[in-house]
Amino acid sequence: MIDKSKRKAIVERYGDMVVIRMTGGPDCLWLNMYLDTKDWQMTCDSDIGFYAYRWGSHTGGKAETFVEFCCRWLYDDEWLLRKCIGERHVEKRFDHEKTVENLRVMIQEDTDGEDEDNLEYALETAGEHGDDRRAWAAAFAVAADHEMTYLPDEWYTCIEEDYSPWQKRFAEICREVIVPKLREVRAHE
Repeated sequence: MIDKSKRKAIVERYGDMVVIRMTGGPDCLWLNMYLDTKDWQMTCDSDIGFYAYRWGSHTGGKAETFVEFCCRWLYDDEWLLRKCIGERHVEKRFDHEKTVENLRVMIQEDTDGEDEDNLEYALETAGEHGDDRRAWAAAFAVAADHEMTYLPDEWYTCIEEDYSPWQKRFAEICREVIVPKLREVRAHE
C-alpha cells in the first residue's frame, strides 16, 4: 500500500513561471513541474519520468488563465496522459496477457479451434519476450510460421498497450497533489 501522506508540494510564482516542487515516498521521491503561463507550456521532471506538453500562447477564445486551464487538464487522467504520452508517441507498456487473450479469440473465431495446439506453442515460444512488444511480435510471427499456424492478416490489431504504472502515477499525483495546490494559488491571486 502506498503511503500518500508523504506527498508534499509547494508552489512558487516567478513572473510568468509557476513552479511546483513535490516530495513524496518511494512511489515518487521528487517531482518538479514548471508551468509557463505566457507560452502555455508544462514541463515536468521526476523520478517517475519526464512529461511535457505545449499548448501555445492562446486561450482558445476562453477568458481563463493557464493556471485555471491546468487545474482542469491536470485533473483529467485520460486527457493528461493522451496529451503527454499518446500524442507525443511515448512508448506505453505492452499488455502481454490482453494481447494473448485477443489473439486466442480472433484465431478461435477464424478457425473454429482447429489450430489451437500450434497457436499455443507459438504463444509459449513468444512468451519469453513478454515485456517487449516488438520482440514478442517478431518471435510470435516466426513461431507461428514455423508451426504453420493460421494467422489472419490483421493479427497485429490484437496487440494491446496501456499506460505504464509510472505514467498512471504521474496522472494520480497531478490530480491528487498538484491540482489542489494550484487551486490554492489561484484563490489567492
